[in-house]
Amino acid sequence: MMKKLFFSLMVLCLTVSCMAKDKNTGGSGYAKAPDFNLSDLSGKSVKLKSYKGKKVVLLVFGATWCPYCVKEVPELNELHEKMDKKKFEILAVDIQESYEHVSKFVKAKGIKYRMLMDTDASAATAYGVRGIPMSFLIDKKGYIKNAGNRLPSAEEIKKLLK
Repeated sequence: MMKKLFFSLMVLCLTVSCMAKDKNTGGSGYAKAPDFNLSDLSGKSVKLKSYKGKKVVLLVFGATWCPYCVKEVPELNELHEKMDKKKFEILAVDIQESYEHVSKFVKAKGIKYRMLMDTDASAATAYGVRGIPMSFLIDKKGYIKNAGNRLPSAEEIKKLLK
């Protein structure tokens, strides 16, 4: 009896939470991507909101010491080459490492996409990053459509580019 009651209560809670429309989803069921202001390796300021209405963004958090992040580099380079640069942007965010170290890494690995520096981990904190690599696929309206520790497929990205 207790198991049935507990299960019913859990289903009810999940149903209510799924139906809730809060200010961050605008009723779409997707969370709004937090804005940030980070520097790229050349020192240029990059704000996520500057892509709103223009491009789909793949935001990838990582670090040079992370073997799984390093393993994603060829796949990210391939996505960068394959996708329409007028409609799609990859923003890799390095968490709490030095510009010098990351610059050497980018050169050594032949990274072709844009690398941003999150020296104080403020962007990672805003996105709730708990493990790396962590990616967020953000549509043109600024909503997170996919989040996780794996990269979205090219097909998932292409659906948003239409």
